Amino acid sequence: MSRDVFISHSSDDKDIAQNICAELEERGIDVWIAPRDIPAGRPWDEAIIDAIQSANGVLFLLSENANQSKQTKREVQIADESDKPIIPVTIDGSEPSERFKYYLATIQWIEVEAPPTETEYEIITRAISTECDVEPDTSEIASEEFPSSSDWGSLPYGDSDETASPEVEKSPSEEIPLSSKQDSGIQIWVPRLYLGFGIALLSALTWGTGNVVTRWTAAQLPRTSFDIAVLKYVLAGIFLIISGFIIKQRHEEQPSGVSYRPKLNNRFMTAAFFKGINTYSWILASTLIPAGFVATLENLHVVWTSLLLIIVFARDIPGTWFGGAVIVVTGAALITEVGVQGLASLSEVGLLLAVVSGVAFALFTVIWTGEGERPDKLWERSIEMGVLLLTAAIAIYPLHILVSQFWLGGSLLPLTEIPPLHAIVQAINGLIGIGVTYFLMNEALSLTRNLGRISSLLVAIGLSFAVPFTMVVEFFVLDVSVSSIQMIGVVLFIAGFTAVRAGILERSKEEPEPTEQPG
Repeated sequence: MSRDVFISHSSDDKDIAQNICAELEERGIDVWIAPRDIPAGRPWDEAIIDAIQSANGVLFLLSENANQSKQTKREVQIADESDKPIIPVTIDGSEPSERFKYYLATIQWIEVEAPPTETEYEIITRAISTECDVEPDTSEIASEEFPSSSDWGSLPYGDSDETASPEVEKSPSEEIPLSSKQDSGIQIWVPRLYLGFGIALLSALTWGTGNVVTRWTAAQLPRTSFDIAVLKYVLAGIFLIISGFIIKQRHEEQPSGVSYRPKLNNRFMTAAFFKGINTYSWILASTLIPAGFVATLENLHVVWTSLLLIIVFARDIPGTWFGGAVIVVTGAALITEVGVQGLASLSEVGLLLAVVSGVAFALFTVIWTGEGERPDKLWERSIEMGVLLLTAAIAIYPLHILVSQFWLGGSLLPLTEIPPLHAIVQAINGLIGIGVTYFLMNEALSLTRNLGRISSLLVAIGLSFAVPFTMVVEFFVLDVSVSSIQMIGVVLFIAGFTAVRAGILERSKEEPEPTEQPG
């Protein structure tokens, strides 16, 4: 059932939101508001999305609380993507934060008191009537009392200090928002799309190169597997934490003295443990089989992640998922089945460890993004991921003890088996193969987040190239041959990976973002 207007608000502003809802309904406006209108037993996110898409418009209650809320950002984003009119009403004098300026760049806001006065309620009602094309019962209110949409707020969101006016002629670049679908909007849309694709390809290259560098040490010195994991995670973790603080100082308009502290709860520790298993299993597998094989089987995590989301969180199956899953598994079989001929008997253990690495990555992803909210700012996410990697390096130490006792042998103390040259190389590998790749992936996802399904496909294609890049670099650096059948497998793998991963990226517009983190 469609409603006249959807009220988007922070849960911290629920009292004033409910008051505004009640007043508007008394004036004949049919309002949808959470949590009141969410049917019992229905997933919260599905109800929100359907309500926004079926409403005539969105009344966004702008406040300091809303500026800090990821949920209100998602709601405004969905409204923008659904071409719904957005009516911002500031209830505490706050201006939109950076996360909202993209969507509200050319929209005026209505300033009200908390609670709004009678006149302010009349202005809001008239705005909904005009922008949402509804007919509330406002017959006793004279139309001349209400300003037009161009006069709602005292200032536009741009840099001008003048009130917007129909008589003031503006250039096209000032009138058309970044999300415009007109010709001038396409001039913005196309470069961001292909820049995101290019950055995704670059991240796949740094990721693939890092895989081969890891294999270079692991194959020669199997007992250094834990040392490699520690070096990569410690260096990458420190790099991300320092980078986070640098980003905060350079980009925060008014840096506060309050430091960000990740929540080291059970979910955080469990996610760190599975992230550690992901990388440690990967390195152990690479002591036995080529890095290209390990990368292929690890990247089947897109299939395992989708299955976990479907089973654990009852998510809908994207239309392309089943066919994509069959294709990507077929491609992986062609890549690895041909190559295992002639390998030592322990190659089966290597293949199993590679699969474990992919499953562990899927568990990490689901735990990390399946519930709760990740920090919205890049500097906060960087610090959080840095702390998680440092935690992961510690969390897998008991596993290292078991591996040393029952398989590889060697010292139980970290960093005592690896020679200085290999230690330096793996430290650099951690900085670039994990740290830099992390930023590149996030930048690609950020650039293309609101550009539609084609952007999801291109970014998925870019990320899928981590496997062929690993195989190509390994061919030139470690002289690992690639057969024609394996090349066919690579093509199938890219196609299947893209179909499955694109479905996850599309889904991430409605739900928390999947974490993309190289190992």
